[in-house]
Amino acid sequence: MIIHLSNSRAATFLYLASLCLAAATVFIVSPRLLSAQTRADVLTPQEKTIADQIKGLRQLPDDVRARTTKEFALSIRQLPLTPNKLRLAKALANLSTEGDFGHDTLQEVATTLADGLRNPPVAHNKREQADLDDSYGWLAQLVRYEHVQASLDAPQFAAAVAKLETDDEHRRHADFTLTDLHGRTWNLKSLHGKVVLLNFWATWCPPCRKEMPDLDALYQRFKDQGLIILAISDEPPAKDPGVTFEQTGIDYLFRDEGHRDKNLRTVSNIPGVGIDGSQRASDMHMKLSYLRDKHPERLGTRATATPIANSMAEMYTETRYLRPDLLEQAGIEDFDQWAATFGETVSAIEVAPGAFVTSLRNNV
Repeated sequence: MIIHLSNSRAATFLYLASLCLAAATVFIVSPRLLSAQTRADVLTPQEKTIADQIKGLRQLPDDVRARTTKEFALSIRQLPLTPNKLRLAKALANLSTEGDFGHDTLQEVATTLADGLRNPPVAHNKREQADLDDSYGWLAQLVRYEHVQASLDAPQFAAAVAKLETDDEHRRHADFTLTDLHGRTWNLKSLHGKVVLLNFWATWCPPCRKEMPDLDALYQRFKDQGLIILAISDEPPAKDPGVTFEQTGIDYLFRDEGHRDKNLRTVSNIPGVGIDGSQRASDMHMKLSYLRDKHPERLGTRATATPIANSMAEMYTETRYLRPDLLEQAGIEDFDQWAATFGETVSAIEVAPGAFVTSLRNNV
C-alpha cells in the first residue's frame, strides 16, 4: 500500500524532498494561472488562443496531451518576441512534467522556453524579476531532471543549474520523522540502503490524484523487492479524499443513459464541431481509461435509447470511450481524420427557431 503521511510540519521538508539514499523521487508542481501572469500585457488574439488551450491541457487524455503539448511548443516558438511569449512558454513547461509525455515532447518544450529566454523582457519590478528567475529555474529543471538539451548562454541559466546541483547535494543528507495516518513513525535516515520514493501531494492537485493508481501499481509490483513509497501531505486528516474509484475494486462499468456523457472534449478544425467538453464526460473517460489499463479485454457497456441528436461527433465519442485502440489502428484517432473517413462536411442555411434569422452552419 502507499503510506500517506500528514503533519503540519511536513511543508518544511519540501526542501528536503527529493532525496535519496538510493531513492527515486517524484516532483509535482501546480501550474500558475495564465490570467495572473498576463495581466500586465494584453494578449494578441493568437496568444490568447494558445493561452486558453493551455488551460485545457489537463482535460486531455495522456496520449492526446503529449501530442498537443508538442504542438503548442512549436506554435509558441513561432510567436513574435514579446513578454507574453516567454510567459506562455513557461506556463507550458509548468504543465509538461505532469505525466510521461515522452522525451521528444519535453525537448520541444525546453527548446521553446530557451528560445524565449534568449532575449528576455526587462524586469521593471521585483515581481517581474522573480517571474523571470522562475523561467530560468524551469529550464534548468527540465535539463537536469528530464535530460533534455538547452542551448542558452546566460549567466542566470548557469546560476539556476548550479543551484539545483547544490540543492541536490543538500538533499542527500536529508532527514525527518513523521507519523502516518495509522500512527506509525517513519524516520528517513532509518531507511538508509532501501529504495524509497517520496511523493509530496495534495487533495486539491489533479495530477497528484491521477498518479495515485500508478504509484500503487508500482508498489504492488516491487514491494517484495523492498520498495517503500511515502506519500506526504501537509493537509489535516479531515481533508483525506476517502475512497477513490480505484480503491473500490470496480472492474466493469454499465452506464445507462450514456448520452449524458456525450460532451467529451473534441479538438477539430471544422467550425462548430470542437468543444471544450464537460466534467461529467471527462470523469467517465478517465474511469474507462483506468479500467482499460487494468484489463483491456473487458471494461464496460454503454446504453441509451436517445438517438444522436446534435453532432456526428457523438458517435466518434462513443468509440473513443470503448475502443480507442481501433481508432488508433486505423489511423483515425483524431476527429477530423475520422470525419474525413466516414462523413463529409456540408454547409447549409439554418433558420433559428421562432425567429426570422438565418445562419450558415457546417454539419458533418
